[in-house]
Amino acid sequence: MIEAAFLGTIIPLLLLVVVLRHSRPMMLTFCWGMSAFVVAYLAGGVAARALGVTAAGSSYAVFVAPPMEELLKSLPLFYFLFRGKKTFVPFIYIFGMAAGIGFAIEENLLYLINRHTEILSSLLLMIVRSFSTCLMHGVATAVIGFAFTTARRVRRNSGRRITLLAALLVALGGYAAAVSLHGAYNYVLLSRWHPLAVLAPGLLFVFGAILLKRAETQAPETKRTVWR
Repeated sequence: MIEAAFLGTIIPLLLLVVVLRHSRPMMLTFCWGMSAFVVAYLAGGVAARALGVTAAGSSYAVFVAPPMEELLKSLPLFYFLFRGKKTFVPFIYIFGMAAGIGFAIEENLLYLINRHTEILSSLLLMIVRSFSTCLMHGVATAVIGFAFTTARRVRRNSGRRITLLAALLVALGGYAAAVSLHGAYNYVLLSRWHPLAVLAPGLLFVFGAILLKRAETQAPETKRTVWR
């Protein structure tokens, strides 16, 4: 059923990408995030069986799903790290957020399909997840995007011998931070402290948006960016 829901959302969006002249990179990373969820959904069962854990268990949610999902969500960001336009540099975190939100939308649909009972409970489920888990996915991948932005600047400013290595280390650090954030969120969500998992992503999103907005306006590339 989730595969059908995925096709019903991704095909209209791809048709919209064909029509759009502006913001195509953003739309494409968003669509990739949706696709990444389907890949993670199909691969998750295989990984769980191979590791001898239950896909619905806490071990999977804390230690297996975060590294796999964050890697899949962030794959398009490697383009912006190595090949993307220089004017995209201060905005790589936005592409990460777009991929994370796309992933979360499909995950929300899965929860809705599996747990639908009646209209009020379904509405409440979607509202709560949209302001918690959805934001967590977006923020986590945005962290990777921010690290990639830093890595691009390291490549530009460092000596040739250490450029690539330094950039990759910075990017790896961002990935590790995103995985840790994701795993910690899932751990809290499955514990008796789960109300914190509902509130924390929203607060982190607001704080991060303010911080990154200030940093973004100071970037020289900002004034030259064209969303094409």
